[in-house]
Amino acid sequence: MNQYAPSVTLSSFQTEDKTMTYFRKLSLHPAREDFALHTHDSYEIFIFIKGNMKFVVEGSTYPLRPYDTIIIRDNEMHDIYPTGPADYERIVINISHDFFEKNNCKMYKNIFLNRPAGKNNLIPGGLVSVSEIADILPRIEKYEKEQTPACDTVKKCAMVEILHALNHMQPAADADSKPNSTVRKVIDYINQNLDGDLSLGHLSEQFFVSKYHLCRVFREHTGYTISSYITNKRLLLIRDLCRSGETISSACVSAGFSGYSSFYKAYTKAYGCSPKVGLSQADKKHPF
Repeated sequence: MNQYAPSVTLSSFQTEDKTMTYFRKLSLHPAREDFALHTHDSYEIFIFIKGNMKFVVEGSTYPLRPYDTIIIRDNEMHDIYPTGPADYERIVINISHDFFEKNNCKMYKNIFLNRPAGKNNLIPGGLVSVSEIADILPRIEKYEKEQTPACDTVKKCAMVEILHALNHMQPAADADSKPNSTVRKVIDYINQNLDGDLSLGHLSEQFFVSKYHLCRVFREHTGYTISSYITNKRLLLIRDLCRSGETISSACVSAGFSGYSSFYKAYTKAYGCSPKVGLSQADKKHPF
């Protein structure tokens, strides 16, 4: 979010082991420029409280109603924007990969992982508002205020309860998201072929549409140009490959860059530092 957006933090904390971050925030009459398309190196649970907003995940757009909950896995590009004048309140919870291992709940990753990118992200607010989640959220904020030695543990236990509840809910069908079918197919193709030819000419031929039309509808439905989307996805893939032990030079080829120089230029433009510095610090940075 743009740092100049007028907003009030109603509640926020990070667990001592940095595996979970929680905040409830109110933005006063937000503008479109207050928000930007981005990703997190973590799992995210976004709970909409009030406002006039739409949420975009990988080209799928979800109009939001009170207590609508968006589930986002790491590397899913997402954005939010206002559709009318109104104060905007939400709860955002980010959960690290380590959280599931440390709290013996790896099975609860399913709600994030068992779906294609940008599909079935929405759990309807009608379900969430009458579930135990509506009771758990105030408890988490109450535990934070207590500041007792055990409050960190009970907050994590409450988070496991939320994950348990979400995994027993059915995400909404994507009828409401209104994704463009061509854009959806292009996104799926890009994510499955990051190491291949993703030139505009190739994509145009692959999907039988003109370059102009493809560029226009992709930007309209994702907020990204095709080239920016591909570059961001390739950079994220390189980060993951390096974490698994691959060298930077090998990873940039595996991710589809023509060579190290083109990767270096893209990385420094995106992150403002060299790959050697940025990739070595990636695991130490908290998503907020």
